[in-house]
Amino acid sequence: HADGLIRTDEDGLAFTRLSNEGARHARAGSYRKAFETYEKALAHNAEEPDLYYNLVALGEHLKEWEKVVLYAEGYERFMQGHGGAEAREVKAKAQAARKQVKAFGTLSVTATPPDAGVLINGVTFGKAPLVDLSLPVGTYHVSGHQKDFHKASVSVTVGAKEPATATLA
Repeated sequence: HADGLIRTDEDGLAFTRLSNEGARHARAGSYRKAFETYEKALAHNAEEPDLYYNLVALGEHLKEWEKVVLYAEGYERFMQGHGGAEAREVKAKAQAARKQVKAFGTLSVTATPPDAGVLINGVTFGKAPLVDLSLPVGTYHVSGHQKDFHKASVSVTVGAKEPATATLA
């Protein structure tokens, strides 16, 4: 994978099972349960744009504005200017969600090795270093992965006044 994440066959099976379960919940109108199930699926495959799309749509419906912002970031990082109508829809939902979030702060991420793949609350954000990401105020789990290196993770609080930094080594 481009960001250095290594997935197993078990991850693939779990992702498929959880994605299908999330879709069943959504079709049945159990949007909260669908949202929670899709979030569990993210732990098994953070590289699936359709999953981010579903999380953005459900998050908007459930008024989970901070999560809409985060999942829209994940979606947009995969699409990078592609995606047509769906990408425009996610961008519009993210802009609307950003207006609902009370406060934002910035987070920068460094890692050893410097090109490690970075996940924030399970969402793929690309490779380190990441500079001045605009995120809703709150506490985040930041992890880094690189082939042939151990996984590193840290919890970091993003505040509105001081920039936050996460160092993964």
